[in-house]
Amino acid sequence: MIPRIMNSPKAISIVVLVLLTVLGCTGSQTGTVAQSATGQPNQATAVIPAATPVPTLAATPTQPAMATSAPEPTQQATQAPTATPEAIQEDLFLQLISPQGSEVFVSDPMINIAARTRVDAVVTVNDTLVEPGIDGRFSLEVGLDVGANIIEVVASGEQEGLVLAVIYLP
Repeated sequence: MIPRIMNSPKAISIVVLVLLTVLGCTGSQTGTVAQSATGQPNQATAVIPAATPVPTLAATPTQPAMATSAPEPTQQATQAPTATPEAIQEDLFLQLISPQGSEVFVSDPMINIAARTRVDAVVTVNDTLVEPGIDGRFSLEVGLDVGANIIEVVASGEQEGLVLAVIYLP
């Protein structure tokens, strides 16, 4: 005998929805459509969403570390500490490498000015800042006008300078 409450359409709908919800939570990965006994969709077609797996934390067993003997020391070459560079004690200098002289005639519209000075010197060639390399060498290509060109090379610190006269004749 079915209790009287179960005879109402509302109660049957609730029971069907509860059953569908429980069936939908059993891990099926796709949605299902409620159907009647004839295989046709019911008047109120309900689509039940696919169950989404919920991530859970699981402990991963690890094996305890095996006791081993102490590692044997290996022979490694040790490097002696390097000395900290000291401040440069030499006087400021400026040595011209290229061109060979302070007065030159050229037929190219560009000339390479190369020289050497202290590493910490501030160098300019015609007011263009040039940074010396680790060995103090620097160079710069300078464009020339037709005729006489004055090129001034200055190493600052205590101030050393060179003035070059370069005559460009095409």
